[in-house]
Amino acid sequence: TQTRLAELLGLALTTVADHVRAMEERRHLRRMAHPNDRRSTLLSLSAAGLSAHRRASVAFEEADAALGRHLGSEAEARAAIRAIGDAAEAALIALPVRRAG
Repeated sequence: TQTRLAELLGLALTTVADHVRAMEERRHLRRMAHPNDRRSTLLSLSAAGLSAHRRASVAFEEADAALGRHLGSEAEARAAIRAIGDAAEAALIALPVRRAG
């Protein structure tokens, strides 16, 4: 259901409803009556939705692999992330204190 999907994704129900509506317009989603709750509908991907998901997954995996090649080893990536965190912390410390009002 939309409510369960919102819970699983940690998103507002209205945000999920907008995405569900857009997926329905693209015919990527099907709604079916909930067998135990007349107020709810079950959501599932249509054939077109499954096809779009497969294409997106391939594109994501290619992008992830390309990013991994540019990041270098895991140790190098962790060091870069640590350096960014350290730089952000130093920048925050260097900011002047501002008081509200």
